[in-house]
Amino acid sequence: MSYLIDRLVQRQIVEQSWNILLDIDEVPPFPEEEELLAKIEAETDDLASDELLVQYFDTLTRHINSAPLVGGPLADLSDIAERDGEPVNIGQVSPDLRTLKPFCRRIVTKFTGMGVKVGVFMDSSVGQALTREQLIQAGNSFRQELEEAAVEEDAEIPADPPSSDKRKAGRKKKPLPVAIIFDLVLLGSHINTPSAQTRLRKLECFINRKDRVFISTTLIDSATDEVWTTWRLGGLGRRRQFRYALAHIHQRPADIRAELESRRFNWKAVLFAVITALSLTGLSYYLQLKTSLHPLIMLASDVLIPLIVILGAVSFNRLHHQATRQAKYSLIGYFGVYLPLLCWLAWPLSAAFAVYLAKVALIVSFVSVWASTMMELE
Repeated sequence: MSYLIDRLVQRQIVEQSWNILLDIDEVPPFPEEEELLAKIEAETDDLASDELLVQYFDTLTRHINSAPLVGGPLADLSDIAERDGEPVNIGQVSPDLRTLKPFCRRIVTKFTGMGVKVGVFMDSSVGQALTREQLIQAGNSFRQELEEAAVEEDAEIPADPPSSDKRKAGRKKKPLPVAIIFDLVLLGSHINTPSAQTRLRKLECFINRKDRVFISTTLIDSATDEVWTTWRLGGLGRRRQFRYALAHIHQRPADIRAELESRRFNWKAVLFAVITALSLTGLSYYLQLKTSLHPLIMLASDVLIPLIVILGAVSFNRLHHQATRQAKYSLIGYFGVYLPLLCWLAWPLSAAFAVYLAKVALIVSFVSVWASTMMELE
């Protein structure tokens, strides 16, 4: 199973910019670090200082990428960690997540708009002993580790001069703890059985306001290429993603990157979203003319129809790299027809109807762009 797990992890790093957990508690400084930092501090020319700073970060990134990984060496690490001759930081250090090492093959992380995702890839032969309590404990420790690092980083930033506008700074509410989202992936041959599904359901945790540690599980049967998941929202996309990865399991990182670069903007999905949303909105107005509906119901239909159609078309793509751009073009196409047509039919416009149209456009546009941006971050 290690080959399959490594291929799945490589795809997640290349396609979705995940980081892989390093098998050390702290990355030691590289030999040239003090020398480079001294040169940067001594340099007076801004351009030369910037070049030295870029050199420093490139050297630091290559040094981190050379550290040992949880699960041992990754076959194509050099191909993953370099892009067009430039190093890409793919390593993550976390002593608390390393406590899960005995139960898994690889651990990957990703910072998203909804929290920090932690992908735990397990072989069915070693992942049986892991419990929900262990995951929640590791998630709480990892969150505390991140929060302490954030406090230390804020402390290093020079404070602004005091002013009358900052009198309430000391009374700021404590921010909500970062959500830790565990994504357990269990791989094995002929393991898609009711007993295995029952065990994974016992590990899941979708409601946890106290700890803010959430757990979802996915089972991949390598013998039948079946994918089963406890994901409710996004379960269809989850299965589609892993099935695609299994069907292209022999693709190397360079092949995946070339495929990503060759992908074009999905104009068909945009056109489908615009035509479908306009058709359903027209049908909604026809039904409203036949019956007397409450204004709130009318507003809900005018908002929900384009929202559902546009976001559905955006999420249809296996990858969401261009979700925001696709949503924006869908909005331009939809409102480019919707607003002029209604203005023409209801001319001269009353102030109340103009406000109503503006309200619909603002709500749909804001939610669509926000949701599609979250899709890209995920």
